[in-house]
Amino acid sequence: MDLFKRLEFALLPHTIDLSYSERAEAVDRLWNSFVSEYLKEFANQHVVDGEYQPQTILSKHYLATNLKQHWFKPRALKGHKIIHGINDSAFAWFDMKPNTHEVLAELFDAMLLKVERLIHEDSVFFYSWSRDCDQCESDNITRFDSWYEAAQWITSFYDGLEGPGHVTQVTLKQYLTFEQSVRDHRAEQYNY
Repeated sequence: MDLFKRLEFALLPHTIDLSYSERAEAVDRLWNSFVSEYLKEFANQHVVDGEYQPQTILSKHYLATNLKQHWFKPRALKGHKIIHGINDSAFAWFDMKPNTHEVLAELFDAMLLKVERLIHEDSVFFYSWSRDCDQCESDNITRFDSWYEAAQWITSFYDGLEGPGHVTQVTLKQYLTFEQSVRDHRAEQYNY
């Protein structure tokens, strides 16, 4: 069974009665939540005082442990309770059978491997800066899962410009240490 079907079965059993497209959207939202949580946790560990710290074996283990404890286990426990019709609020992670722990551990490891590959190998990051017709300028860094997705976004970015702007490819390190800025020149001019 592929990763996303296993993910749906283990973490989203309450969606079983929904249509295929609704279930697919639920899986997409869950996956995007996991990717966002991974990036947030990765940045928390590897960005100190605005400086990027390289990943170590210990920091990788700490990241996996935090994700498993705070993101994965609560969702897996909820899914297990739904599948088995358990209404007992005192039922905890360690009340599940050891075989269930092994299956869920394999699922988490597969998710972690996929998200690491996505973020560290497949993702592309782009910095964008623009100023609109009201002299308000802002910048941002966006992550894309593929070059195709990035190309579509870049095209729409340039098509929607109201003034000057540019897009530049950046690294994961720059993405993690980036601080967004917005400056409204017209408001500054009129002392708003």
